[in-house]
Amino acid sequence: MPRPITFDPDQVLQTAARVFYEQGFANTGIADIVARAGVSRHSIYTRWGDKEGLLAACLPVYRAFVFQTVLAPLEASPGHQGVYDFLDSLAGGCQASAMPACLLVQSLIEHPSGSGPSGLAKQHFDGIAARVSQSVANSQSLGTLQADFDGQGYGQLVSLTLQGLNVSRRGGLDLEQTRAALAMLKNLLCSQELPCASH
Repeated sequence: MPRPITFDPDQVLQTAARVFYEQGFANTGIADIVARAGVSRHSIYTRWGDKEGLLAACLPVYRAFVFQTVLAPLEASPGHQGVYDFLDSLAGGCQASAMPACLLVQSLIEHPSGSGPSGLAKQHFDGIAARVSQSVANSQSLGTLQADFDGQGYGQLVSLTLQGLNVSRRGGLDLEQTRAALAMLKNLLCSQELPCASH
């Protein structure tokens, strides 16, 4: 009969996600997780198998948090105003350490195979692109954005820009440069309004 779990798996995953985020997957050992989470090495190996399994379990938790918080403006407004609100929330929420979803970007960098952790990270950023594209399409159907504006291309541009900014911010990109890049994405969308309004 298996022994009962004596720790909170969700708490361990949240802690592990933070450690992976701070140190990177390659530079994090199980001992680092054990020290921070206050759980035994045996518990981690029994529950998640190995470090790769632990990261794979962390990412859905991390991704769900990001979707609930960072992407809330896109869900709240079905048109392109939601994109403005989304970009504004990112600009307002930029911290000196990193932008949201950096753990997902790290997973793409450190696991470039397209499966496992990087596959989930790719799904996340594809999801951002799809939501932005849908917001543009919604506004186009209402006649508030130019009908010939490439919404799919714009969604991809937003997604790729966020990935690039995450990497650059970890490398020391100035906070104002980050905000300026997000403002450029807003200005591009604004230029497609009928008529263009300032946001």
